[in-house]
Amino acid sequence: MEVDIIIAEEKKFADEMLTDEQLNGVAGGTYGEYKELRELLPMVEYYSRILPGTHKKFKNSRYLTPNEVELWLKNELGIDANIDVGSKWNLFDSAGEKNTYSRNGSSLTHSEVIAEVKNYLGK
Repeated sequence: MEVDIIIAEEKKFADEMLTDEQLNGVAGGTYGEYKELRELLPMVEYYSRILPGTHKKFKNSRYLTPNEVELWLKNELGIDANIDVGSKWNLFDSAGEKNTYSRNGSSLTHSEVIAEVKNYLGK
């Protein structure tokens, strides 16, 4: 009897679970989506001086900022993106408003954008 109840509860829970696509539509995405995108895209390389007054420099790199990610998506894939990572003090992946992506007026999901980026970069 107890086993039947547990199985019934597990089935009910499984029936109520959302797919990734459904979650993407409900939760949108924010900082977590930005991190996923920036880790796929090329990093910005720059040179810094080791000590002030010296001529020695070293090469460094950094991730693209949210605005730079939006520009990259627009310039390389024709995707209009609005990426909101929330306050810079909020380190949670869900910070900010829902990110939006579109091309020619048609909405794109984050998963579709990731797939296009990977295809474009050959990853």
